[in-house]
Amino acid sequence: MITVLISKQKIDRENIFLVGLFDIHIGNRFFDEKLFLETVKMIEENDNIYWIFGGDGLENNTKNSVRSVYEQTMPPSEQKKYLENKTQKIAHKCLGAIEGNHEAISSRDVDISLISDIAKNIWKCPYNMNSILLYLKVGVNYYTICMRHGSGGGSTSGGKLNSAIKTQNIVSNAQIYFTGHTHLKGVVEEPIYIFYEQKETIRKINRYFISAGSYLDYGGYAENRAMSPTSLGSIGVYLGGIKREIIPILAEKYNVLTF
Repeated sequence: MITVLISKQKIDRENIFLVGLFDIHIGNRFFDEKLFLETVKMIEENDNIYWIFGGDGLENNTKNSVRSVYEQTMPPSEQKKYLENKTQKIAHKCLGAIEGNHEAISSRDVDISLISDIAKNIWKCPYNMNSILLYLKVGVNYYTICMRHGSGGGSTSGGKLNSAIKTQNIVSNAQIYFTGHTHLKGVVEEPIYIFYEQKETIRKINRYFISAGSYLDYGGYAENRAMSPTSLGSIGVYLGGIKREIIPILAEKYNVLTF
């Protein structure tokens, strides 16, 4: 049985900018703390910017994980406290949180869900281990946003984008798909035609597949395995509340949008 959580939410604004915070990797020695804090500050200082958490916020190396516990700059308990502390001021703007494969280490080994705890007590937002479908009303317009952490992806940019597109296998007709895991920043726009039985019509839906990026600089695990470097940061999406409009854009380019 499918375990996607459907979360219906409403934001009474003329527009919003929704940022995907994926693959932060707090505790990894290549974590770009400066860039992460700049993104958090941007969310905090702009009333219409909201965010979703897409997993692998913590490095969370344990004795049973692939990576060594000695490679971390702080133990998992301190990583969790850091994430809680740095996102405290933007907690009320989080629209949903899912678990990544790094947090899943604790869920699998000791039945402790680190992100579930933060989502419940700090962000107070919907949480699901695997996937969330946000049914989001902005102003007068509804948007469907499917978010999952992702898996696989291969070593090329094309393979990583294919991994993002694979999310349509869970829910085929969402408008926006946010995924992570591959650390790539990229967007694919792809239409789909859906037959609506109620009105006996065929409708075209433009779908945006967003590979959300990361805050983990090149080195360590990626360099050891000759993986390609990726540009850092997040991708966000502008959602119109008056005019139906979807515009994916690099989070750091948010200020070029005119409203």
